[in-house]
Amino acid sequence: PELMQPPEWAGKLAALARTRVGDAFSEASMAEGRDATFRAITAGLDARSQLETPWSVRASLMDPWRALPVAATLTGPLAHRQALERQPYGVAARATAMAFNVREPVMPRTEEGDADVEGTANGSDGKEPADAAPPPDPLAPRHGAVPVPSVQGAVFAMRFLLEESGLHMRRALEPVLAESGMERDALATLLSEAPPMVSRVKWMGKREPDEATARITRAMRAATRIDADALAHAIAHCDADLYVTADWAQAEPEPLPDALAGSVTGPILTAEMVPELGWVVIGSLADNAYDMSRIAAVLDPGGNDEYRWTAVRTGMQAIIDLSGDDRYWGAGLQGPAAGILGMSIIDDYAGNDRYDAPWLGAGAALAGAGILVDRGGNDTYRIERWGCGAAIGGAGILIDTKGSDDYEGSLFAQGVGGPAGLGALVDAEGNDRYRAAGAEPSTYLTPATSLSFSQGVGFGFRPMLAGGTGIMLDLGGDDRYFAGEFSQGGGYYLGIGIARDTGGRDFWNGDRYAQGWSAHQAVGALIDDSGDDVFLSRTAASQGAAWDQSVSVLVDRNGNDTYRADGLAQGSAAQQAFAMMIDCGGDDTLDAAAPVCQGGSGANEYRFDATGARSVSVLILLDGHRGAAGRSAERTRCSAGRLLPGTTITGTAPMSLSDAVAAAASRAAADAEPAPATALLMGISIIDASGGHQVPAR
Repeated sequence: PELMQPPEWAGKLAALARTRVGDAFSEASMAEGRDATFRAITAGLDARSQLETPWSVRASLMDPWRALPVAATLTGPLAHRQALERQPYGVAARATAMAFNVREPVMPRTEEGDADVEGTANGSDGKEPADAAPPPDPLAPRHGAVPVPSVQGAVFAMRFLLEESGLHMRRALEPVLAESGMERDALATLLSEAPPMVSRVKWMGKREPDEATARITRAMRAATRIDADALAHAIAHCDADLYVTADWAQAEPEPLPDALAGSVTGPILTAEMVPELGWVVIGSLADNAYDMSRIAAVLDPGGNDEYRWTAVRTGMQAIIDLSGDDRYWGAGLQGPAAGILGMSIIDDYAGNDRYDAPWLGAGAALAGAGILVDRGGNDTYRIERWGCGAAIGGAGILIDTKGSDDYEGSLFAQGVGGPAGLGALVDAEGNDRYRAAGAEPSTYLTPATSLSFSQGVGFGFRPMLAGGTGIMLDLGGDDRYFAGEFSQGGGYYLGIGIARDTGGRDFWNGDRYAQGWSAHQAVGALIDDSGDDVFLSRTAASQGAAWDQSVSVLVDRNGNDTYRADGLAQGSAAQQAFAMMIDCGGDDTLDAAAPVCQGGSGANEYRFDATGARSVSVLILLDGHRGAAGRSAERTRCSAGRLLPGTTITGTAPMSLSDAVAAAASRAAADAEPAPATALLMGISIIDASGGHQVPAR
């Protein structure tokens, strides 16, 4: 972790928060209790950490103040628009290397680095830096470009992409196959059952799994042994530019080989069987349809094409589609750009495209890599479960660089990292809509609510497999986010989940455990860099909320924002956890259900007898931090009570700390069976308002 340098703003903001909170706790003689909480969180990590636990989770639970810099660091490689357009696979490879803690990421760091999201001048307004290099000429050859002067040149290009990547992928899978003790096809069959099993068996707790669950879990454990360094190299190799000069209109179609009968419709320019790879097909300018369950690679120059997956396919696969409004769909357990014990990539250059699958699609992986790059058009993504950037044992990444897009899912979708997985959804521009709320009922039987585990979630299969890294990142536009329970920047059981939006006026709508949350030794973060945003969360545990020796943070860097939530929200923790909400400027409204909100801590009976530790809850409202708009005392409102300039200590707001202790002691004396874990609720609210004016209660 010491080699992973966070953006400057993240480090400075974390240091400022650490100082302010440290001073406040010292003044209130709460420093010893805070330190006990941090020791308890570390003890929880030590007791439950597993081999596949991400470095980012370990770093954040060992020192909760690292959570914000860690989250900013993990999103950094994905947050540069120019790099996404010029080197999308290199960006994906670097993000993969960083998520898995490979010490030398395969993509060199650029000078501009995190420039797009460093400050309001470069990223918060959605504009490129003034001195940015002009975009490359798509017709001019570039260093490392692969020439495509003819139909045979197209075949060579597809072989160049897949054969070299395949060598790296075979090396990446060697420890997986060795751990499983199975042949590739048998392991693929078991792994294909993993997403439905995990979706069905949501809460294992301390129960013993049945034999079928245990068998599939052993396959997933083998998948977590993937060689991340080789995986990153396999992804990075796909970044070779195609220098296309072929005159497709003048090329003569060829007859379809008998072996592909029923697998391709429409004229093709050629098809070639490549040993150890499979069929490579060069399509035409007409409309074509392909059954990708029987084809290794397609380069299609034009037309409104259809690509379908009717059976599970392992190994290497690639589609490059240069133009047209295309449809990609899967009928079973594998869909478009889903790598199972191999790598599957889709690179679509233009058109308003549609991606559909019930399982595993649009950038999904099971012991492999699934990378989808869509470079233009207003696209539609309909992946119900484990898609749009989702992985178990590998990297599932979706990068959409242009257009206003629509994302629809149900469960484990839109940036979900399962065990030893990086799942990332990155959208570079446009007014986008994200929805992950389907037919899966609420785990808590809450009416009109669905279970999501989506939109930037790191998910562990408790208690057998630690979670991975889930990232949802939007770099511009006025966006809308809708989801149910466990969504929008959260970690579950030794996982880390991050949701980040760098610009625009956004609307966030979630339910229980949403918008910067964590549970069971995990880490969650939501970062919104700018814009006048609305955050709405129903039920409980949201907007900077942590549960059970976990760490959560919600940071809004600028804008006039509105927050609405229920209990355990807006910088509130329970069960020996740490939660922090920081708003860096603007005229904001915070509304939540007292008593456990806005710097107030909740119940604490878990493991209290063993550790004697409680939770730490923090709400910080800063005035104009690093260029953010100043805060108006008259227009900043908090529903939980009056927050004074400087430092105010609260227990169960709006009571003072001493009042909270006295009230708890009185209740304990009256109860036949007192609960000592709730005798002290630690939390603080800090506000820096210019001019020293009071911020009135709402």
